[in-house]
Order: sequence, then C-alpha cells, then structure tokens
Amino acid sequence: MNSPPMGRDSSLEDHEPNPLATGLQFRTELPDLKLLPLPPDIKDSTSSPTQEESEGAATKADPETLARDETIFYTDSQNKKRIKGGSITSIVSYFLTHDIEESTSDFRKFLICYRKFCTPAELWMVVTKKFFPTDKDESPESPQLKEQRKGAISFIMYWLDFCAAQDFFSVREKFANPLWKGLQMFLVKLRIKGHKQHYEQLVKKVQQNSNVGVSANSSNAGGDDANPDSDYRGVVWGITQTLFPRSLVPGEFVFLDLHAQEVAHSLTITEHNLFKNIRVKEFLEKTWIKDTSRSLVYLMVNRFNHVAFWVAGQIVQNSSLSGRKAVLERFIAIADTCYQIHNYNSAMEILAGLSMTSVSRLKKTWGALSSSSLNDFKKLEDFMKPVKNYQDYRAKIQECKSKNIATLPWIGIYLKDLTFIDENDDYLSGGLINFEKIDMLGGIIEEVEFFQGQDLVCKEVEEPIVQFLNNLNVLTEKEVYDLSLKQEPRGS
Repeated sequence: MNSPPMGRDSSLEDHEPNPLATGLQFRTELPDLKLLPLPPDIKDSTSSPTQEESEGAATKADPETLARDETIFYTDSQNKKRIKGGSITSIVSYFLTHDIEESTSDFRKFLICYRKFCTPAELWMVVTKKFFPTDKDESPESPQLKEQRKGAISFIMYWLDFCAAQDFFSVREKFANPLWKGLQMFLVKLRIKGHKQHYEQLVKKVQQNSNVGVSANSSNAGGDDANPDSDYRGVVWGITQTLFPRSLVPGEFVFLDLHAQEVAHSLTITEHNLFKNIRVKEFLEKTWIKDTSRSLVYLMVNRFNHVAFWVAGQIVQNSSLSGRKAVLERFIAIADTCYQIHNYNSAMEILAGLSMTSVSRLKKTWGALSSSSLNDFKKLEDFMKPVKNYQDYRAKIQECKSKNIATLPWIGIYLKDLTFIDENDDYLSGGLINFEKIDMLGGIIEEVEFFQGQDLVCKEVEEPIVQFLNNLNVLTEKEVYDLSLKQEPRGS
C-alpha cells in the first residue's frame, strides 16, 4: 500500500483548515473567461485613460530632488560599474553619456520604474532640456553639447521603442497627452533650429511606433484607432489540431469524461491569455491588493484559488474509494501534462488543490494510487517545493528563458518577489533614488514581459469543455473539509 504524500503534518487533519496561502481571500464569483472580459465591476474599461488618469499613476517629483545632479556608483561581482543611487536628472545624464545599447537592460528597467519617482512630463522636461539647455543658439556647437544632444535623441528614440503605447499614446486624444504634445513641439523646434539630421531620425522613429504622421498641425493624427493600449492583445495561442474530436453536449458529461490533455490545454489557453494581457503598471502599483476592481493580476490569482478549490472538491465529492482514486490520478496526469507543456501556473494551482488538508489527509485514497501516479506527483511536488526559495522552479524558469521556450510561469512567485522587494526604501538615506531597487523590480517585470511576448502552441479543445472549465462549480472551504471528513473520518 502506498503512503500519503510526504512533507505534511498529519496532525493538521484534527484542526480546521487554513485558507489557501495564495495571498488573497477566495471568492466564488468568477467571470466567464472564454472571451476574457475584465472583472464585471469595471465600466468602460477598454476606453483610453484620461490625461489625469495617465499622470495620476505616476509620482510627482520634489523640484529640489529632481534638479540634483549627483550619482553614487558601486562595482558589481563582474567588476562592472553600476548605479547605486541618483536623481532623475543625474540618472538621465548617465544614460546620455553612455551607450544605451550597451546598458539596455538598466535603461529598460529605469523606464519600467521611473513613474515611482516622477511623472512622464517631468522626465520629458529633463531629457529635452539636455538637448536645448538654453533658449539661445550655441554657435559653434561645442563637442560636449554635440554629444549631449546625440545622447538625448538616442534616449527619446529608445523611450519610444520601449514605452510608446503607455507614455506617448496613452490617452485617446493625443494632444491631451503632455508627452505627445511635447514631442510635437520638440520636433517643430528641431526643424526651426536647423537640426535636420536629429529631426529626420526622430520623425522616422515616431512613425515606426505610432503608424501615423507626426505633423504638428494635426490635432487628431491617427484618430482613436492609433491607440494600441485601448484594446486587449487578442488571441495568444496557436491552434494545431483538435484533441479527441467528438460531440460533447453541455451538461451531459462529467469531469472524468475529459482527457488529461484536453483539460491541461484548456487551462493553458485561458490562463496564458490572462497572463499575456497584464500591464506593467499592475505590478508596480500592486493592483491585486490596492485596486482589485481593475486588476487582471487579481483575476488571475482569483482564478488560481478557484481552480485549486475545484480540484479539492472534485476529489472529496466522490463517496467511493475507487472514484476518489480515479479523480486524483486524473488531476495528477493533468498537472504532469501542464508541466510537460511548460504551463507551470496551472500545474501549481492543481498541486495547491492536492496539497490542501482536505485532500492530503485522505490516507486511503493516496494509498490506493498506482505507483506511477504517485511517482509523478512526487516529481511535481519536488519541482515546486519552496526549499531554498523555490530553487528548482527558478532554475527551470531561467532554463526556459535562456532556451527561448514559450512558458506560462507561476504568477505567485512574481507577486511574492515584488512584495519582498517593495519593502526596501525607494530612496537612499541621502535622498537619492535607490537604483538597486529599480534594478530588482525592473528585472522581475522584464522577465514577465519576456514570457508575455511568447505564444504558447496549444491544441484546440471543444467549446463545451472550455465552457465547463471556465464556469467551474466550486465548493466553499468548509464544504470541502466536511466532505473530506465524511469520506474518510478521523481514525478510519
């Protein structure tokens, strides 16, 4: 006879179950995710934010702090000089005097996080003032100013490449956006002042990123359709073939009628589409805690909880040992399939359900498992165990990234890391921006964006199965635990 899974305290079965440790309270209402609507309490969510909303997401800088020109450096383990702290002005100066292409990662992290320290308009003012430090023409142009201007144009071009949608085109009427207006005025000034080469470089870059003209005479260049941030990013999976084609009638099949691959691929399609549409600012603003009504992160974590409780409920609702064994083995097979196709989020949520006290205490059920199913479970459990801060899982994620493998990572690890990092101060003791914190926060979000940029190839699943898995019948925590005690009473 097999033993129940290791690593659990059997004494837990004599106590009321603890809430699932995912960082959020469980709720029973889950929107139909097939077409990925936002949470139901979001009104007109696909419209573009106003100027006030766009600027409101950023922190206005203290004028004295903004103007400081002081930078602190340190030497990293590879003997490379890195920024430790600075002001917005000094950090911009650093990037203007260094080849951004050689420090792309640091620059990208700065653009990800700068709204914690200043508004987009304030950053724009600092950068453009480096190009036009005074209103007077300097003739002849000094070599230092020439390099500074070259750096400013490079800064703006990379800024457009990385953040065009959220910074320059983030409101429906472009001229309501101070950055778009500032860009247009800057282009006019470049042309009038005779900086033809810089003007042409920048016009070309704007056209590449906005797909519209840059005429300063047009107040609605490109119209509303030019806003790439106003809609979802759409379907994100590739369909290759239909799994197990047959005619399923909604309401006339049960969980065990579904193949493990069908369930795994359906979970992957839904959850990867959610993950792909999460915006950077959600991670920086911690919307899953502060603004749950507008958070796809919250919806995804809620989905995690929902599936985990569904898994536990499906097992304990079976009154027969053979029925519980069959469901448990099917879920292990689904989790293993998710693991094989690099969907670690769904694998983890199934493991979370199997690890709940209501399920782990079922000694007879675990003892009836086949040796192959138990081995698969232990393999998955070892892979996702939190030993040394999830060392094995983190190593696998880095391997997937280095090999460019399309992956759906477990979102919980990012939220855990972001919460931990955010406990560090935004500013150093001298009042300078803590750039090491930017480096850590930006590194996590860069990894998220890397995996968001990939398309998982999933096999098509019949519509009734998708609907079934997106509208799960979930029991409450108490109901699950009471059924667990009913199926296998204490001491049985």
